[in-house]
Amino acid sequence: MNTRTLRRVGEYLILASLVTPLLFLPGYFVFPYVVPKAVVFRGLIILLTAIAIAIMVAERQKPGAETGGKITPLAAAVGVFSLSLLFSAAFGVDWYRSLWDNHERMLGVFTVLHYVVFFFLARFFLRREEQWQRAFFFFIGVGIVVVAIGIMQRLQPDFLGNRGAYRVVSTLGNPIYLGGYGLFIFGISLIYFFRSRGWRRAYMAVADVFGLVGIFISGTRGTMLGLLVAILLALLAIFFNGKKYSRARVGAAVVLSLLVVSGSLALRARPSLVNSLFEGSGRTRLMAWQVGWRAWHDYPVFGWGSNNYYYAFNRYYDPAFLKFGFQETWFDNAHNVFVNTLTTQGVVGLASYLAIFVVAIVLLWRRYRRNEKFHLTALCLVALLVAHLVHNFFVFENSTSYLYFFLLLAYIDQAAGVMEPAENKRYYPVHLAVFLPALGLALAAIFVTDVNAAMANHLGFRSRVLLAQGKTLEGMLTYKKAGSWRSPHYGDIAWDFANSTLLSLPRVYSLDAGLARRLYDQAVGGMEWYIWRYPRDVRARLVYMDLLRSGGLVLFELPVKDLVSEQLRVAEQLSPSRQQIAYSRVTFLAGTGQMDEAVAETKTLIARDPFVADGYFTLGRLYQFGKQYKKILPVLDRAILAGVRFTDPEQQIFAAESYEREGRFRDALYWYDQAYRANGNDRVAYKRDELSKQTALATPTALEDFFNFAKPVSSTPEL
Repeated sequence: MNTRTLRRVGEYLILASLVTPLLFLPGYFVFPYVVPKAVVFRGLIILLTAIAIAIMVAERQKPGAETGGKITPLAAAVGVFSLSLLFSAAFGVDWYRSLWDNHERMLGVFTVLHYVVFFFLARFFLRREEQWQRAFFFFIGVGIVVVAIGIMQRLQPDFLGNRGAYRVVSTLGNPIYLGGYGLFIFGISLIYFFRSRGWRRAYMAVADVFGLVGIFISGTRGTMLGLLVAILLALLAIFFNGKKYSRARVGAAVVLSLLVVSGSLALRARPSLVNSLFEGSGRTRLMAWQVGWRAWHDYPVFGWGSNNYYYAFNRYYDPAFLKFGFQETWFDNAHNVFVNTLTTQGVVGLASYLAIFVVAIVLLWRRYRRNEKFHLTALCLVALLVAHLVHNFFVFENSTSYLYFFLLLAYIDQAAGVMEPAENKRYYPVHLAVFLPALGLALAAIFVTDVNAAMANHLGFRSRVLLAQGKTLEGMLTYKKAGSWRSPHYGDIAWDFANSTLLSLPRVYSLDAGLARRLYDQAVGGMEWYIWRYPRDVRARLVYMDLLRSGGLVLFELPVKDLVSEQLRVAEQLSPSRQQIAYSRVTFLAGTGQMDEAVAETKTLIARDPFVADGYFTLGRLYQFGKQYKKILPVLDRAILAGVRFTDPEQQIFAAESYEREGRFRDALYWYDQAYRANGNDRVAYKRDELSKQTALATPTALEDFFNFAKPVSSTPEL
């Protein structure tokens, strides 16, 4: 065995790491888009590190060795950013969450550092231009497959787990990830299109088309804006580039003029194009940025800690979020890399992050001035970096974006320096006494950090499936096995198991009260561990309270009232303005027989937030629970007259059933139809169609078709 062989193996493993965007294992992991990508990539990086160490030991102080380990300005900038991650984790509010994150993202400091190591490994193993071209061509091919799957999902919305969604996710799990990947494909393909000939140029032309298609089918406005800014920047650079490029300057001037004129006309005709960035979900993103800015003042230097935006958001939660639905009230990220970095890593982290871009652009500028043949490449690379910055202004990083970002940085570092002109023919023996221990340690590290996480996640997924299938005892045993793997994400597995227990506990209790109690105790034990590990997690405390209330109080009549009250008190301290805590208190009051107090509390919540649907829904459910059916419709009517619209399927079905009970069939048909549109449940469609047949009424398509909006709110009976 020699260094030449190991370098080739290392290059192949680099290529293997570039396949990870395709990894997607539904029916095996809780988060099939995330977990396989993370564990496979981390395992490959650990193997590559062992190989690199063996090579460096063999080549140490040998003449002509391809060390590839020089500390460059960009390498130093990446290193400083890594240190800022570590400092923010050490001085933040929850070092454990910073280190590991949760298994929905798996982008804790531990994982991000693997991408940093990937940057150095790519520099180490890819030393020549043909190696980089091979790597980029391969990665672009992976991207074409990813976009092709996205195209299939657009044509067949249920293809490969897309579940009928209009915005496609391909194998990445989120439309914004697909948009960012498409942007990278387009930028790199454009560079090699101008540098290639023959079939390679044709391949790059096809890749450019796929990159653009990926951007547009993702529907990500921030990515489209990033693309537009990059194009404008490139055109401006060409225009001011000197007389020897006169034809290019004229062409750039024409395209710039067309873009400016068409853009001005579009904005004049539809000013909402700009506003759309901050409407709907965009509005809540803007609110999340404001929360991050407020929270940063608490920890200005090193921030709240990597991945701890979730805690900052809970602390400064704005009740206005609930206007957009419960799904918009929990943010673990600011959806803006700059705000998120400022909040979680402070000014040190944000400065170190921006320094990476500044250093990269300066290096490209220096190479641009030294080498005329590098002009177009440098221009495209700078434009791509700027496009990525603009894209990141509206999104957050993910496993795929880190992959192509650090790969791009490694290439810039090599291209801005000096590439090896040809393969070094010198190679040196690698002693097994060095290689085997390094390989053994690598395999042990992979088992401890990746195999255990993957197995625990899979068993956690299986335990939930078994509970849903009614195989309660088998599910409990599988959950116990998941815990035996000692995954750093055991808390997430415990949370998921508790949620599944909440759904299955009444059914299990009706069949076997003793087994139900064992299931309840197991779920409670897991949530107690989670809260011990993450004491600031408000949402976990709400799940824990639901478990105590529905199981401990209602089914088993355990003395847990004081414990529930204590959880409510702590939750209110952690997130003082969060309405979910108040609604949990209402549920607790109703469940303990304090119905009048629950109704009064709900009316107070409605008065405080009259444009939030959940208050009216909760009050209606309380009246239903008390069999005061005549009081429900005035509540629903008052909500609609106040401008509230029920968007949650559970609320829509409740409204439909309530209106049907009182003989207001057109209202019922409308809300059944809205529920079906929201969840696609065939049983809801059947109820709608049967009611339409029985009443000989057509299903309304709009409230205005039947609802009396002329009736003032004041004429509606009091709640």
